Amino acid sequence: NLYDMTGLSQKGGAVFSHVRLSKGPGRTVPARIGSHEAHLMLACDAVAATHKDAIQTIDADRTVVIVNRDVTATADFQSRGDMQLGIEPLLATLTSVSGERPPEALSAGQLATRFLGDAIATNMIMLGFAWQRGRLPLSRASLERAIALNGVAVPFNLRAFALGRLAAASPEALLPSVPSIDLDTFITRRADDLAAYQNAAYAANYVELLREVRQSEARLDPGAERLAWAVARSAFKLMAYKDEYEVARLYADGRFQAELTRQFEGDVRLQFHLAPPLLTRTDARTGRPRKITLGAWMLPVFRLLAHGKHLRQTPLDVFGWTAERRLERALRDTYLAWVRSACSQLNAGNYQTLAELAEAPLQVRGFGPVKAEAAHRLLQRIHSTTA
Repeated sequence: NLYDMTGLSQKGGAVFSHVRLSKGPGRTVPARIGSHEAHLMLACDAVAATHKDAIQTIDADRTVVIVNRDVTATADFQSRGDMQLGIEPLLATLTSVSGERPPEALSAGQLATRFLGDAIATNMIMLGFAWQRGRLPLSRASLERAIALNGVAVPFNLRAFALGRLAAASPEALLPSVPSIDLDTFITRRADDLAAYQNAAYAANYVELLREVRQSEARLDPGAERLAWAVARSAFKLMAYKDEYEVARLYADGRFQAELTRQFEGDVRLQFHLAPPLLTRTDARTGRPRKITLGAWMLPVFRLLAHGKHLRQTPLDVFGWTAERRLERALRDTYLAWVRSACSQLNAGNYQTLAELAEAPLQVRGFGPVKAEAAHRLLQRIHSTTA
């Protein structure tokens, strides 16, 4: 017996699925799991798991809670860019209602993206983990048969189910075996990205900036890299701002189409929800651009528009005259100039302060008015530092 209840959240809404298993197929049972009736809570989304509708089903003596440690941002994140998305308070809540028994936890989202390349596998990994831990009174064959009968991305879902089982049986086998990326490699990869974004000269400016930063930091402390890492990440973020040409390039370079083919079978109907600055109006209620829905015919348009990157910041760049693009360029140029100035003034007394400000662009997120507010705050902060 299956009952899905959809709540108001982001990404389509939080879903609370009530599943009852019975040996008697003709038996009549309530669709919903009642208060303190659950034997297993499979918390694929820890935020949704601590909602009152989910919490009330937990019995302190009986319910086993298995939770995904990777927290998905809620709608509040759109207006609070500094919001902390911690798992520990959520785990504490689930522990307190489970008779002080900590939930069984795994980083299913990270496993999905690292081994399968797509977070959509998270829920199936959680199912495999629960089965391997003996929390589901079903045979492995019946679950795998159900995946096959569903007929959607069958090989992919079977791999996800097996990955979840491995995470439960031999978690040490899934520990990262590749060392963390070093700064030289990071800079080289980001320079390659910037060359694709604009051109080789644009990428060379990034590499030269990092050379100056690293030299200044090494003179102060030969082993320090915090400032260089901060600038490497922040400068790339500001230099590769997502304008119309870049969005088009990302859709047109073949990766999007390859991912569609990998994930979906049969005919796929595409819709793009966009707010082209020359075609859309401002929503009178929200003050934000109103998106319009466009069809698959946009793919050839994307391929054509991607070549427009050569017009970026020239008099022929029609998109570059918008307030949003002018602000992005102003923030980029102001930050890069500040970094070079900071390098010449770097000393032991101001190192911590300069490193923190160098990291600040990483908190400028989102698009449109959301991003603009954070960008203006950062510009004011940089100007006040250099005044």
